[in-house]
Order: sequence, then structure tokens, then C-alpha cells
Amino acid sequence: MVAQGDLVKVFYKEKIIEGLLMPEDNSEFTFLKMSSGYNIGLKTSSVKKIELLKKKFSLPK
Repeated sequence: MVAQGDLVKVFYKEKIIEGLLMPEDNSEFTFLKMSSGYNIGLKTSSVKKIELLKKKFSLPK
């Protein structure tokens, strides 16, 4: 299962896009932070699959 802050690969229409999964405030769109620093919104209904590449790093408590 993927969560906010995870590095993911998104299969969107005929493209494959990698980025950090951002918080959802709208279930109609899936938002990613790209390595370039830009944020993009992808229409969730056109997302075929989201694959986890790396879990978000967090410090132990």
C-alpha cells in the first residue's frame, strides 16, 4: 500500500511517471511532486496502477 511521501511509479494513460505521492485533498486527482520540483495532478480515473518504489523515510521515535 502506498502512502503520502512515498516514492511511486504511476502508470497514467500511456505514460509512466515517477514522483513523491502528495496528500490528497481531492479524490478526483492524484498529486505528485516531481524531481524537478514541480507538482502535477493526474486524473485518478485515468491512473491504471501505482507502484511503490521506496517508502517514506521517517526517524524512529
